[in-house]
Amino acid sequence: MIAVGFQILTGVQSGLTTDSEAYNATGTVISAIDSNIVDNIGLIALIAVMSVVLFLVAGFATRR
Repeated sequence: MIAVGFQILTGVQSGLTTDSEAYNATGTVISAIDSNIVDNIGLIALIAVMSVVLFLVAGFATRR
């Protein structure tokens, strides 16, 4: 999903005028996603797995 987002943003950026405000803003968004989400993908995956585990534990606890 992240890769698709990068491809979409890159496609949008390639259609813009180089060094325009929109071109630079799109580049900033791409850099922000790269440095914030991609660098922390392990933490995001851990949170997702722990959420599923907690959901399952809560489901089993309420069935008693």
